[in-house]
Amino acid sequence: MINTIKLPFFLLSTFFLVACSNQSDQQENAGEVKPVVDPALVAEVYEAADKRIFDKALLGRAIDGDFPYALVLFSLSGTEACTTIRPYLSSTDDAILEAAVTGAGRCGSPHAFEALLAIANDVPKKPSIRIAALKAVGFASDEDDRSQMAASVNALMQAVNEDSGVELAAAAVYGLMQNITYAGLSPSALPELDIQAIMDAAMRDDRLGFEAAYLLMRMQGLRAALDFDDVAAAIEGSTQPEKTYALLRVAGQFGNAASDLLRRYGSVTSIEGDLSTEMFNGAEANSVAAGAIIAMSGLNDGASLTHLFQLLNENNPAIKQLALSVMARRSDADEGVAQRMWHFARGDNPWLAVTAASGLVGFGDPNALYLAEEWLESGSFYQAFQAVGLLSRNPEGRDLLQNYVVTSDDPVRTQLVMATLDPNGVEPRAARETATYADALASTVKRLKLETTRGDIIIEMIEETPYAAHNFITLAAEGKLDGMVWHRVLPGFVAQAGQRDDVGQFAVPTIREEWGAELHAPGTVGVATSGPDTGTTQFFINLMHNRHLDDRYSVFGRVVSGPYGALQEGDIITRATVTP
Repeated sequence: MINTIKLPFFLLSTFFLVACSNQSDQQENAGEVKPVVDPALVAEVYEAADKRIFDKALLGRAIDGDFPYALVLFSLSGTEACTTIRPYLSSTDDAILEAAVTGAGRCGSPHAFEALLAIANDVPKKPSIRIAALKAVGFASDEDDRSQMAASVNALMQAVNEDSGVELAAAAVYGLMQNITYAGLSPSALPELDIQAIMDAAMRDDRLGFEAAYLLMRMQGLRAALDFDDVAAAIEGSTQPEKTYALLRVAGQFGNAASDLLRRYGSVTSIEGDLSTEMFNGAEANSVAAGAIIAMSGLNDGASLTHLFQLLNENNPAIKQLALSVMARRSDADEGVAQRMWHFARGDNPWLAVTAASGLVGFGDPNALYLAEEWLESGSFYQAFQAVGLLSRNPEGRDLLQNYVVTSDDPVRTQLVMATLDPNGVEPRAARETATYADALASTVKRLKLETTRGDIIIEMIEETPYAAHNFITLAAEGKLDGMVWHRVLPGFVAQAGQRDDVGQFAVPTIREEWGAELHAPGTVGVATSGPDTGTTQFFINLMHNRHLDDRYSVFGRVVSGPYGALQEGDIITRATVTP
């Protein structure tokens, strides 16, 4: 019966999925007795939220029943829900206010911006509430609000010596990053922001330092606003691999001036006194090297191009793949680069072959199109899938795809081609029927065992996102993850699976977003989507802390064992099983 549902730990310990309370808050509240919440009420709210059915009366009952987290759960349910949430931003109850702040941010409505910013700047408010508001304004704002956000960042950056100042400033920087992350802004587009103060903060080896470096990585045009020596000093003083990765990406904006620095960090062996190996170990060194190699795409000096050629002799396929992809994007790519591309395009490693073919297509080599056509006709499913993308990049290739639709009798590959040629012609998928909350919650205590051609990967589910967890547990139990290909592996970013040589994959119903507290840290598993509430079979494992994905994509699991960092494109999930 519903009434016997055991509340998950996160609801028993806190009603907020935003883990932002500082230590003083925890000590202050250590003696508080948590209210008892009716499990049936929790289940009713979760099920309604998953169905995207907003019930104002149900929200009221949840608030009265000491379950203010309903404000967060309903925040994705549409305009009426968002309009109803906004008045709670004036609540004098801290629990209700913090949930309302988070919910208003999730709604992404700029109509809540002024109220959220006022809460963020209200010094008497609890730091945890202000932190939640500082993060939320990044989603509930538009370009006209950026000057006010910048002013808030500037003010909080000047107060980092206060007890809670570091976390407040970090939250403000995070909010601004989320606001501009897909805009590609340069400092000139945001003159109110003290960009040098952000650079100075990036020198710090703490949370604020990471947030500042990540914000800089999401900006353009930094060469005109910052001194390269400051960037280099921040890199060489960093002990955080993820911050180092971000700053190396920033260094790439300085062109050939960064060549020596990037070459020193840009390998996992000692080609040129590599620093990533000296300062970091294992996966950390790989991720740092990835940042340096990616940053070399904007260079055009002979030394860094030679370095990239040397990287093609590395034993690590991910480093080779990065070197190939970066060489293809450089302005100084020449006949020697093309020759090396062809060496790998016809090689034994499918991932490197596809990467090289992509570069050759970019060079305008017609023979690369014919190679892709070969893959589409008779290659592995992975090669055929990638061939569709390669051929769609120019008119001649699209003509080849059109002809394939007419002549092929392969239903899966034909469907992939048709969807690529005309995305608007794809029939919308039905939404997966909402399971009972009891069933969804039961899935969160189970694990996925992915038997892959690279080794076994064990994933535990996350209870804050029960319906996403239930979806993938169900797919595994039904055998719909078996044979799935890792079709997108981007070193320094994600390893993504979800394509399968089965026409049934096109009919798998969709699931809806669940944005919980879990961050997109290395080893966490997220739902891949192509728009709001469009998750199906595709998922990705984060190889880095992808901060710009936080509060945008659902995280439903975390890897507890297995070589996820060694995955290559073309690897296969031979079998997926569910374990207790």
